[in-house]
Amino acid sequence: MDRFFLAGLGLTAFAGTLFCLRHRSPVHLLVVLAGFTLFAGAFFPIASAFVEPLSWRNIVQAPEADVVAVQAEYVAFGFGLLAAACLAFAAGHLRPRESFESERPARSDALAACMLLLGGAVLYGAFVQRVGLESLSSRDDYADKYLRAVGLGPLAIGINVMIVACLWAEAGEVGPRLRRAFRVAGAAIAAWSLLVIAVRTNVVILGLGYAWILCVRRRVVVARVRPAIVALAVCGWFGLELVSLWRGAVQEVGADRAFDSIARNAETNMAAVVGSSELSHPFLTALEVRLHEHEGALGGQSYLDAIPALAPLSLVPDRPLALAETFARTHYADLAERGGGTAFSLVAEAWWNGGEIVGAAGVGLLAGLLLLALEAGAAARRAGILARTTPYLTFLCVIAHRSESAVLLKQVVAVGLPVVAVVLVADLLQPVLVRRPAAEPVPGPT
Repeated sequence: MDRFFLAGLGLTAFAGTLFCLRHRSPVHLLVVLAGFTLFAGAFFPIASAFVEPLSWRNIVQAPEADVVAVQAEYVAFGFGLLAAACLAFAAGHLRPRESFESERPARSDALAACMLLLGGAVLYGAFVQRVGLESLSSRDDYADKYLRAVGLGPLAIGINVMIVACLWAEAGEVGPRLRRAFRVAGAAIAAWSLLVIAVRTNVVILGLGYAWILCVRRRVVVARVRPAIVALAVCGWFGLELVSLWRGAVQEVGADRAFDSIARNAETNMAAVVGSSELSHPFLTALEVRLHEHEGALGGQSYLDAIPALAPLSLVPDRPLALAETFARTHYADLAERGGGTAFSLVAEAWWNGGEIVGAAGVGLLAGLLLLALEAGAAARRAGILARTTPYLTFLCVIAHRSESAVLLKQVVAVGLPVVAVVLVADLLQPVLVRRPAAEPVPGPT
């Protein structure tokens, strides 16, 4: 019963956050993080109460007391987000927005988007050349592509820069033909990611980014969201899980017998979904950290190491390792040696640094205030850089509970540096490329 009670508390925190943000977009950064906090904290404990999970993780069969304790940490994180929303609500920052006129961008959106797309393509082209198309497209040996990509992070980020370019063009003031061209580029990136390199992440980034832009443009708010849309989102998540099952079945029995294999082994497949779901991994990581480490032992050190951990291993081999890297080498050494890795947990990091409940609640509060500030900055200047890049940041709120502070900061910096460089160059080029109106002739003497 403790699991269901805590799930109810988590739902209460999420509902309270939605109430405070009822006049904001359903893809508001804080709404997205609050939703995934609820799912990550409730999915495994509730699902495993009915289905015996099956996973390669070491801690699937965890003691009941530890499962409940980790679930309480996620609830505390959710209430931290609620506290941030309540503070903004009480200060009057979440009132309905008045209609606004579209402001003129300070620089050419078309120029910035084209430069980002070209620069990202050059970086990613070099990455493909270094890793090899055969290795990238292999669906049998996923570890090989990761081993070949070690130290090539600055090149691999090229595809993310291209995604930022597509979202920039969609959100910015560009001509209809160029906007359609960038939509085609986005579709090509999605097709490449799904059909060639088997990376669903890029599709999710694009989908969430376009959804953020659409909701802002049409002024869709939480209070007007229909239940059918929520059901559609849940079905989309189940679809991603089915894709994972289907891919595994194809590797095992072939494409022609994959669906038959899934249907015959429905009970085993359900157990695998519960134990190996993307929503289960951060919870399982928090369980393992809780059982093998000491509460508050890091004392904030991982947050201090987040900045030096930004350096690429190829340039600074002795940089501090992220917690995810240390965790994989400690608990899954064979997997780490083959080039694999494991997701981490923002809640586990908070527990490890700040202690029971207080750590998760404090990090949740700070995260909520940061996301509110980002959204407020994007709304204050509709043509500003923040408004153009926030659609990409929506994805980071989805993966936040599968990550840690160092990984999230690295994602922001890796994309932010190319954006800043392009903006600086665009500001220099714009006076040259923009045609000035001809001066009116000075009337002569009559």
